[in-house]
Amino acid sequence: MKHLLPLYSFFNSLKKHDFYLGIDEYKALIEVLEQDKDNIYFQNPTKMLGLCRLLWFKPNQNAFLFERLFEQSFEYLKEELAEEKRQYDISETTEKTDLEKDTEAKTEEDIDDNSQNPTDLTPPPTDEVKPENKPLEGKEPNEDFSTTKNDSEQPLYLNFVEGQSQENGLGGQQDYKKHFEFVKNYVAVSNCQLTQQWRFLKKKGIETYQKQEIDIKKTVEKTAQNGYLFTPVFQTKVKNSFRLLTFIDHRGSMIAFRHLAETLANSARKAAGTQNQIYYFRNVPQRYLAGEEKNEIYVYKEKGNTFPISLKKILAQQQFDAILIISDAGTAKGNFNIDRIEATEYFLRELYAHSLKVAWLNPMPQDRWDGSAAYIICELVDMFEANHEGLRQAISIFRGKKKVQSAILSL
Repeated sequence: MKHLLPLYSFFNSLKKHDFYLGIDEYKALIEVLEQDKDNIYFQNPTKMLGLCRLLWFKPNQNAFLFERLFEQSFEYLKEELAEEKRQYDISETTEKTDLEKDTEAKTEEDIDDNSQNPTDLTPPPTDEVKPENKPLEGKEPNEDFSTTKNDSEQPLYLNFVEGQSQENGLGGQQDYKKHFEFVKNYVAVSNCQLTQQWRFLKKKGIETYQKQEIDIKKTVEKTAQNGYLFTPVFQTKVKNSFRLLTFIDHRGSMIAFRHLAETLANSARKAAGTQNQIYYFRNVPQRYLAGEEKNEIYVYKEKGNTFPISLKKILAQQQFDAILIISDAGTAKGNFNIDRIEATEYFLRELYAHSLKVAWLNPMPQDRWDGSAAYIICELVDMFEANHEGLRQAISIFRGKKKVQSAILSL
C-alpha cells in the first residue's frame, strides 16, 4: 500500500514557481511531522503554514503566492488523508477476510483427514480460539480503528513507500520505487535568473542594422502629431560588444556538472548577447612537454581534447573584457593536492597578467571547500558557488563593481 506524501503537491508547486527548494527541505518537513504524535499540524492549517514558512520560505520571495499555493494544497491534503484512511480500512478488511478464508480452508482439510482416518478420534481442545476471534498480527483483540479512535489518535503514515523490492544477489535490495521527481540535466539556477544576471553584463558597441525594434515612445508621439499611424518608428539595435573568455574543467569529477557548466557559459551568449569564447581543460591546464612551447600552458578549444592551444597565444591574440573559470577545484573528491594548487596558481598568474576581472564559479557548496585544494585556491582568485548569488558576485567583478580579492595581486 502506498502511503501519503504530505504536502508534496505544495512542495512541487513551489519548485515550479522558482522557489529554491531541494529534497533536503522536504525531508526536514517529514522529520518534523514524524515527531508530531498528536497531529497538531494536520489539524491546524495556521501552524502547518508556519512550519512550512520556517522550513521553506526564504527572504525576498513572494509571500502571497506562497500562502495561496499552501491553501490550495492543504485543502487537497484533507481529501488525501480521507482517501488514504478509506484505502487503509479496505485493506484491513480484505486482509481479515483472506485470513478467515485461509483458516476455514485449513479446518476443512483437517476434517477431511480425520474422516479418512477413523481411528484418530481425539476431540479438539475446548479452549481453542475460533478463527474469527484470532487477533490480527500487530493489533490487539477487539481493536477497531474506524470506530474506537478519534482523528487525533489514528495512525499517521509518513513513510515514503511500502512495496516490493528485488534482491540484487549481494544480500542487499534494489529497485525501490520513489515518489520524487528526478530531473535530467538539473541546473541550480533557473533560466529567468540567468537572463536577469547576464543582462547586467553589457557594453555598447558598433550599431548594426541587421535587426530593428519598434521605438514605442516615438511611434506614439508621431501618431499623436499626425492623427494616424502610417509607419512605425524603428530604433536601431545596439550590439553588445562585451567579450568573455571562459575556461571549463569538464573531465574527471566535473562530468557530473557538465550540463551546469555548459548552461552557465552558453546563457551568457543567449541572454546578454556577449561574445563568449569557451575553452576546456581537465583538473588544471597542462604544460607542453616538448617543442618550441615547452612548459607553456595549453587548453583545448573542443570537448574532445584533440588539438591543444597555447594559453599565451589565446591571451595575446584575442580581445576580451573578463575571464570566467568553472571548476570544482578538487572539492568533489576532497583532495588536497599540492601539485594541483601550484599548477592552478601558475595558470591564474597568466590570466591576471592580462586582466584583473577574473572570477571562478565552483559547482560544489562552499562548506565543502575546506580540506580540499579549493581551500587554498579560493585565496588566489575570487571564487563563488555556481548558483544565483555566486553568478551575481562574479558579474559584479566583471563590471568592476566589486573589489578584486586575490593573494596573487598582493604579492
